[in-house]
Amino acid sequence: GSQRLHHFSTEESPDAMRSEVFRNHMASMFAVGLKVNSGSSQPFSARMQGFCGRNLRIASLHLSAHSTVSEPISHSTDARMLVSLHRAGQAVIAQDGRESRIGPGDLFIIDPTRPFYIETGEIHAHSVYVSARVLRQHVPEVDQITARAITCRSGPAQLFKQTVESVFQLTPLLDNNSADHIAEALLHLLTPALRSGLSDQTRLPTRLESHHRQRIIRFVRENLNDSSLDALTVAKAVNLSPRH
Repeated sequence: GSQRLHHFSTEESPDAMRSEVFRNHMASMFAVGLKVNSGSSQPFSARMQGFCGRNLRIASLHLSAHSTVSEPISHSTDARMLVSLHRAGQAVIAQDGRESRIGPGDLFIIDPTRPFYIETGEIHAHSVYVSARVLRQHVPEVDQITARAITCRSGPAQLFKQTVESVFQLTPLLDNNSADHIAEALLHLLTPALRSGLSDQTRLPTRLESHHRQRIIRFVRENLNDSSLDALTVAKAVNLSPRH
């Protein structure tokens, strides 16, 4: 399994080259096109521990504050969708006309082959890179679920999150066949998790709810670099209850 395990850090790269080195690494390993911008005076920093098998492709990512947009690459036959399980830090994501705030314990999915935007503070996330072709067979309406915050605190999404965390512990022991079976199992667990996000959004938000949502996202975006930012801080700042 060792040849499928990858450890990567930008630490040894020149400051000006770090974003490009990270982008190239993610494209070659996971078939996703990501254009990263540090957006601050500090150089971009990334640490990754990943597994790249025939079908199972997962990564644990520690990233400094940055913004990311789509940058289509030529791996069209192996296009992957990005499923991110947020473990620490705050982010704002946008795709398909939707914009959401992401905090620890949330899951979201992005299609990197189409325009999207992610802005984060310092974050830690577990990412799963799923075959777009296969996922669309299981969840044809996946484009209605992109850039939605799906909570992993209960239900199918919680089961998916716990399983992904367990898989990371197993990666040093996996051979190709075992990894393929696990990739298939993760896809079956991801399907109801994504559908739960779709069912949560069937009701259109009221004008007041939309107003509050924009206030929350604006505050988060302005304070992404605040390491103490959490749901309670955001709620207090915009005078809403934490459940928003």
